[in-house]
Amino acid sequence: PHTLQAHVQLVPQDGDPVIGSKTEIVKSGTLNVVTVDFPEEWMAGNLKVQGVNLLEAAGVTASASSTWESGDFGPDHAADSLARTGWRAGADDEQPWIKLELSTRIMANTLVIYQGPAKLKSRSEYAAIRRIEVLVDGISLREVELGPDIMAPLVVDLGESMGIRSLELKILEREE
Repeated sequence: PHTLQAHVQLVPQDGDPVIGSKTEIVKSGTLNVVTVDFPEEWMAGNLKVQGVNLLEAAGVTASASSTWESGDFGPDHAADSLARTGWRAGADDEQPWIKLELSTRIMANTLVIYQGPAKLKSRSEYAAIRRIEVLVDGISLREVELGPDIMAPLVVDLGESMGIRSLELKILEREE
């Protein structure tokens, strides 16, 4: 069996989980799930990533070089833990970046990035990111190559646990 954690979104009967107005997020306990077939590669990647989103309690203020023209794609959505939202740079932004400034320093040794949409049918709407630069507290740590599957999480090992007050990602290369 695989161990998963779930975020459950409660929506009134007449509400819409994508647009809904009165929603409540409930974090569940650990669930044991038995699969009949082996999950797709992107699903298996998600099963390997375990941990806690430290940004949820860190008081994040986000800024970005640009924002996609519509939807829930502003920089403030990059750390909201909702699979259906996230930051998306403007299509004409030639040097996109996003910066998350934290109100309190957090200790971390791993960064997990999800670049793909929450819905499989939306895969073709995104220009896949191929290479990024990771900066912590204004210091460039490394450039990272992203895999071909935009649904797979990117796990960046930061080395030893470090205090982080700001995190910036610069997109160096993406598909057109």
